[in-house]
Amino acid sequence: MDKEQLLFEIEKNIKEFKAIEEKKSMIMLAIYEKSINQIKTQKFKEVEDYFKSQVNYYEQDELEYKEEIEQNIKEYKAQVEQLIEAYNYLYINTYNNMQKAINNQVIAMGNTVTLWNKKDPRFNNKIMAVLQKKINYSVIVEECKARLNWCIENVQIDMNNIFTNNFYQMQVYKGGFFEKLKRKISNIINGKNKLREVIEKYEIENLRQISNNNKLKVIEIFATASGVIKQIQNVEKQINTQYEQAMQNA
Repeated sequence: MDKEQLLFEIEKNIKEFKAIEEKKSMIMLAIYEKSINQIKTQKFKEVEDYFKSQVNYYEQDELEYKEEIEQNIKEYKAQVEQLIEAYNYLYINTYNNMQKAINNQVIAMGNTVTLWNKKDPRFNNKIMAVLQKKINYSVIVEECKARLNWCIENVQIDMNNIFTNNFYQMQVYKGGFFEKLKRKISNIINGKNKLREVIEKYEIENLRQISNNNKLKVIEIFATASGVIKQIQNVEKQINTQYEQAMQNA
């Protein structure tokens, strides 16, 4: 294979490399979005089912408590969205930095072809410097991929830990005649008060705990995002410094 054919193959490989990396990135993004949608749908259903079960257990008219229940569900969903927003911020920033690093790899590979095509042996050291730059950017790409996978895994974990299902315990319906009769009488006498207590307790205890835990987690995620950005910036500075020194000595 002569040099001209080899250069053609290298340029072809550069295009394929970029296409493959873009495809991998899109797949990761699709997995992340699917993961977010699945856990959000699950959590929304849980809280809605919880209140429906309580209304049914105490045999009350749901419309009578609609406003209070909807307010609780609205606040719950808002907390879920806050956590998702924090994860999206971390994911998008990491994703963009990864794409930037991949583009820099492609540029470095293109510059290698340009230098090699000049047919000047004095450019050998410069070619090595450019190739090393491409390799160094791989560190950023791999670190970003690891962080993106971390987001996919941990958003599920944090959702389940913060929006815990301890309250998601359906009342057990006993099937015996006397048990049903006893519950029926109890609901006629105290059903309204019992359901009201359940709703108020959820607002005071569960939502407060969710809000507190969620606030701490959101702060933690934004701090992580800031740390990732600074880490990438430091690595970029090191790569550019090493590259400039190598080019000066070439």
